[in-house]
Amino acid sequence: LSILDSEYKEFELAPGVSADGNEMVGAPDLTFNGMFEYEFKLDRYGAIIPRFEFTYSDNIYLDPSNRPDLQMDDYWLLNASVAWKSVEDQWELRVWGKNLTNEEIKRDIFDFTPLGQNIEYHAEPKTYGVTLRYQYE
Repeated sequence: LSILDSEYKEFELAPGVSADGNEMVGAPDLTFNGMFEYEFKLDRYGAIIPRFEFTYSDNIYLDPSNRPDLQMDDYWLLNASVAWKSVEDQWELRVWGKNLTNEEIKRDIFDFTPLGQNIEYHAEPKTYGVTLRYQYE
């Protein structure tokens, strides 16, 4: 859990253009995250391990001017997986999914307003896969 109250005290963006009192770049007022994982032992068959992760982030500004078009909205990020591991912990097979709600999350924005557009970079959309791991002794 993180609670912030951040602002610029004295910050001049350009001659005569002040960001005093604006929220700091990349500083959400509220964030929290958590993870639940439990290992179900299957005796001689190894173990099954479900895992669930969540993250919440309040909106943030991506530019000290605090312009609404240069802001990232608040979001929830949900990830989950289920794994099987062998008794000796040498093999693991994991089925996983990330950003399960397919939340569109802006990571950064480059302001090209004089050219009539902004360039936005987004986090990965919903992804899923399978991972097989073998640990050498």
